[in-house]
Amino acid sequence: MFFALLKHTLAPESELNAAKPYLIANCVAGLATTFLGMIVAFIPSRQVSSVWLYEVKLVAGCAVVFGTAYFFYRRSLSHAEQTVLLEVTAGDAS
Repeated sequence: MFFALLKHTLAPESELNAAKPYLIANCVAGLATTFLGMIVAFIPSRQVSSVWLYEVKLVAGCAVVFGTAYFFYRRSLSHAEQTVLLEVTAGDAS
C-alpha cells in the first residue's frame, strides 16, 4: 500500500504535486514501520518450543498472503487490459 502511494505520488502526471513532500515522508515512515513490524514478528518469544517450526510457519503464512495478493493483482490487471482492448476495438468498429 505504501509502495502504491509512493508510485502514484512520484508519477509525473500525478495530481498530488502540492503534497508530494508530505506524502513521500508518509510513505517512507509507513514502509519503515511495516518492515520493523515484520522483523519483530519473526523474533520468537520464550514460549516457542521449536524456533524452526515457528519460522517456517511465519514464512509459509507470508508466502500464502503475498502469493494470494499477487494472484488477484495479476488477475485484475489482466481483466483491466482486456477491458481496455475491447473498448479500443469497439471504438474502431464504429
